[in-house]
Amino acid sequence: CERLYSGNLPHRAAALTLDDGYEENFDVVNPILHELKIPAVYFIATRFLGPRLMFNDRLNEAIRLSHKREIDLSMMNLGRFRIASIDEKRQALARIVPYVKYRSLAEREELVGVVERLCEPGRHSVRMMSELQIRQTAGLGIAIGAHTRNHPILRMLDDRDSVDEIQGSIDDLETMLGQRPTLFAYPNGRYGDDFEDRHCRILEDRVRYAFATGGGVNSRSTDRLRLARISPWGELKWAYQARLVKAMLETPAP
Repeated sequence: CERLYSGNLPHRAAALTLDDGYEENFDVVNPILHELKIPAVYFIATRFLGPRLMFNDRLNEAIRLSHKREIDLSMMNLGRFRIASIDEKRQALARIVPYVKYRSLAEREELVGVVERLCEPGRHSVRMMSELQIRQTAGLGIAIGAHTRNHPILRMLDDRDSVDEIQGSIDDLETMLGQRPTLFAYPNGRYGDDFEDRHCRILEDRVRYAFATGGGVNSRSTDRLRLARISPWGELKWAYQARLVKAMLETPAP
């Protein structure tokens, strides 16, 4: 980021970022980054450490591990869902997760609890990194950035709650690591849908750089609090490359 804005960034430079702080980053990704000497940033939602999962993972695991053939979510205005097969589970999650995501934190917790009770899932294996693992990751030279405390959609919060989420995660990481993070990533990250100008203003004096999502290539004219990121998914090489090209041609949020 510093070299981008000073004008001496090498051609085709890229930065690798990973959100949320899953334990598999520690177990699988850290050794790869260390071996290949690839710098990266992990953005941590600080209220989800160890066995405490984010809402979407709780929903995923509840439905994935359920032995029920059907669940009735009429009380959530979603109707009934067949969840007997993998495809049915995926289809159910494709509707349930977005519905729950854009709710207040209290509503989100209540709705996730309803799904968990109905599904009666088995024991899950998903874990987030512990404080110790985050400190060890930082010791490898991997940067640690803030990602709010509870991973809310910031647009759904008023200014006071937004400050609590943003400043709280910064404070948590400073206590954990002994130094103040200078980087932040907006949860979900789409400008206008998930965060707004008021959240950029909250961050102005708190971090040096903040990252959105949605594609595009950054330049010296890019707002330092709305840096674009691309998500290079794709199991096939050509699909991966096509997604990269598409993202590079997209225009970052103004």
